[in-house]
Amino acid sequence: EVFACRPGEVIIQEGLDDSSELLLVLDGEFEVTKKDSDANDKAGPVSNLPGFTLATLTAGDIIGEFSFITGEVRSATIKAIAASRLLSIRRIEFELLQGTYGSTYTQFLKNVMRNMAGRARVTSAKEVRNLKLRRRLICGARRSPIRVQARGLTDAISPAPRASTTRFVRAS
Repeated sequence: EVFACRPGEVIIQEGLDDSSELLLVLDGEFEVTKKDSDANDKAGPVSNLPGFTLATLTAGDIIGEFSFITGEVRSATIKAIAASRLLSIRRIEFELLQGTYGSTYTQFLKNVMRNMAGRARVTSAKEVRNLKLRRRLICGARRSPIRVQARGLTDAISPAPRASTTRFVRAS
């Protein structure tokens, strides 16, 4: 089934929607966001807290493959940011594809797995960059604010080695 989405329309809600269909973006653009779980833990079950934009999806991208395969609730919110069209593949149709067109089913699964591996690779690279930045910021925070301000932001992120403050006193 092909269906149209208006800009601003949420097609998948994180933690709420079931995983009975896989979506293929035919055209348009979608924003993938994830809630800040730390903020949600502190605020309780509030669903309107700000989240983080993880990705922008366009024609040829697959939506909902993680939940479709695992059967778990949706792990992110997907919202149309432009007029878009999606192809919906329901689980029952997917299982019929396996029985009727085995080689097509196998090729489709390989493509889904490639897609998932690519996303995992990108996410992993982003996480490593974030960890490095966090480490640099923590190391830079140990400096006095005046030195950081005088040296500029790049020194705060990537601090220069400290000079030794040890003094030797001559014995009399």
